[in-house]
Amino acid sequence: MKHSDENESIRALAKDTGLEIETCRLLEKKGLTTRDEIFDYLHPNVDMLKHPFNLKGMKEARDKILEYISKDKKIVIYGDYDCDGIGASAILFLTLRHIGSKCDVFLPVRSDDGYGLTSESVVKVIEKHKPDLIITVDCGINSCLEIETLLNAGVDVIVTDHHEISTNLPACITINPKLNPGYDPLCGAGVAFKLSQALTSLDFVLQYIDIVAISTIADIVPLIGENRILARLGLEVINSSPQPGIRALLECSGIRKCDGDVSATDVAFKIAPRLNASGRLSNAEKSFRLFCETDDSLIAKLASELDQENRKRQELCKKIEGEILVKLRGYDLFSNSTIVLYDREWESGVVGIVASKIARKFKRPVIILTDDSKNGIIKGSGRSISGINIHNALIKCKDLLVRFGGHSVAVGLSLKLENLQRFSTAFSDAVTHDTENKTLDDEIAFDLQMPIKGVTLKFAHELTLFEPFGCENPRLRFLDICGPLTFDYVGKQKLHLKSKISDTAEIIAFNMGEYKDDLYSTTKKRIYYEIDINKFMNKTYAQCKLDYIELDYNSAVNDKLLENFARCANLPSRSGIKEKILFLPNHALGHLVIAFSKITFEKLAHQYPSYSKRYASLEGVNPKNTILLSPFNESGFEYYALIEVHDAPSEQYIEALDSKFRATIRGIFESVRFNVENALTDDELRDLYRILYMLDGKSTSLDELYNTCKNRKASLKREKFMTAYYILNQLELANFDTNGVFRIGRKQCKLADSSIYGAIIK
Repeated sequence: MKHSDENESIRALAKDTGLEIETCRLLEKKGLTTRDEIFDYLHPNVDMLKHPFNLKGMKEARDKILEYISKDKKIVIYGDYDCDGIGASAILFLTLRHIGSKCDVFLPVRSDDGYGLTSESVVKVIEKHKPDLIITVDCGINSCLEIETLLNAGVDVIVTDHHEISTNLPACITINPKLNPGYDPLCGAGVAFKLSQALTSLDFVLQYIDIVAISTIADIVPLIGENRILARLGLEVINSSPQPGIRALLECSGIRKCDGDVSATDVAFKIAPRLNASGRLSNAEKSFRLFCETDDSLIAKLASELDQENRKRQELCKKIEGEILVKLRGYDLFSNSTIVLYDREWESGVVGIVASKIARKFKRPVIILTDDSKNGIIKGSGRSISGINIHNALIKCKDLLVRFGGHSVAVGLSLKLENLQRFSTAFSDAVTHDTENKTLDDEIAFDLQMPIKGVTLKFAHELTLFEPFGCENPRLRFLDICGPLTFDYVGKQKLHLKSKISDTAEIIAFNMGEYKDDLYSTTKKRIYYEIDINKFMNKTYAQCKLDYIELDYNSAVNDKLLENFARCANLPSRSGIKEKILFLPNHALGHLVIAFSKITFEKLAHQYPSYSKRYASLEGVNPKNTILLSPFNESGFEYYALIEVHDAPSEQYIEALDSKFRATIRGIFESVRFNVENALTDDELRDLYRILYMLDGKSTSLDELYNTCKNRKASLKREKFMTAYYILNQLELANFDTNGVFRIGRKQCKLADSSIYGAIIK
């Protein structure tokens, strides 16, 4: 009865608001159940912004700044070199200049000064600017000693920051949302926005809300509460009348700007990286000037230079990421819940970006370190994943650190090189203790289960009102448990798939071309997808993007199992990795158990009840204990310590795995038989060989071979053809040479010599 009442309330809410029932279900999950609550959430406005004087220290800071301006005293804004620190510096600089201060800005250089207030940078800013008052933005909350040095030198200080508080508070006026329990976790530019509002008015400071939006999204602060409002309103300005510098960045980054095309994703992956580029590779002055200059030609020049630096940054990131992936093949991912890596050659300005990519890929916190300019000190950046507070983990390791700071998702740190191994162990232990390894084994999250074929353009438009998406407000993900889905290939390389739902809705599957047959098969599957608006050729579509496919092992058919068994039987060996991983039984993770038949799979599931169970492919590259039925590919195998193959299709398969991966490989050769539908007969195999014989010497592909055979034998199923080809290949009667030319073998042989043929029950 309760379920019926819930459905009735959802229908009533949909009728009252004019929204789709599925939209109301999503809103109800957020605790929004009335028309007014829903309207306020979907249509935020400036009246919802909190008063700046709600923040502790705001009134005192405002009064002191105005006092220094009235006495014509020298004020210096001490910023940071990342997008948030640059944005905060620009907002406060433009505000102070507007109300009569001849203030300066000091932006530290990452390679010379390090993060935040340091003893070296304090000396530098005093000598260069001779300030009476320093206002920090996006830093300073944990710089008690440096602030004491400034105060002793007769320099007054106001700290505005948003990072976690690791020490006692500085002995000066301090503004930080963390000092206000329950206050929204603003970024540094958000705090500067509030201070600027306190010094002027909301109407004045709203002209910089596009800068606040970029900083909020770029700094990975939670996009909830006031942060979401600031980001949403700022994106509206970016899509209508952005700052000249932002407009220049939009142009050089190739973002189409029409009808609200610029999204939080564009900001995070196109705009913010360009603003960050100068601070990562040289100094942040270019990005700061981009926000403050008024000359269009100079703004265009600065934007172009930032674009070029960003390209260089991308190349560095790609190079370092590749090196890290190689290192991780020898890393103990099995007993560590974190990744900590050091290389003296890595560029300090980009390690944070790379850490973020590796964290997403391996689903665990990552810290990447490189050399500092100081003797024996290494420094770096860390990034985390949802549910793990990386800053809290560092607090438990603080005795091993020289310096650290940040927030729950992103941190910076430095330590002595001699403490690296001890720190790596302590950091992993801290995360393990906090999470009990639950994060590594979480199921794939989704917001709503609904048929993908029921997606409409109206629903897609309503989902845009949940934006901007980002930290703690992730993109909405949907689940459909379905049967056959028909797709067409996109592009000559057949990497992508597309399917039409209606005249205004479609499905796109990027880099999933290899799943075309599985999607079309009767195998039950769980497909996870996101929904976007796509505009093409003056038409607007609801576009469902497949994010992940999970095939149901219970509905796997023997024809497909036999095909994969056959493919693996012929897997070629390659020049192998000599150094093997020593597998120890007490490893928490790292055991991959492969089965090719349902009977063996079920037996293993009973033997290893705690193991994850998968069909066809692994869930990413996180090496958790898994039983894998009928592997479609070997993606992710490289990070396991032990791979145990039951129903091994051939010695060649075991040798291929052993040559390719560092894991210990164990082959178990049970006698496996597949009772397939309409089993392949001797005569059918001979008929296919005769057809293929005529294609000898042609440049073709397996797909084209199948289509040719199907034209001659209309009822030929793809699984049967593929199995036949692999039998012929195993018998050296059919293959492709190194140039992609199809070749037929001409020799006498027995079908009984094929382990694949022997596995078919006639």
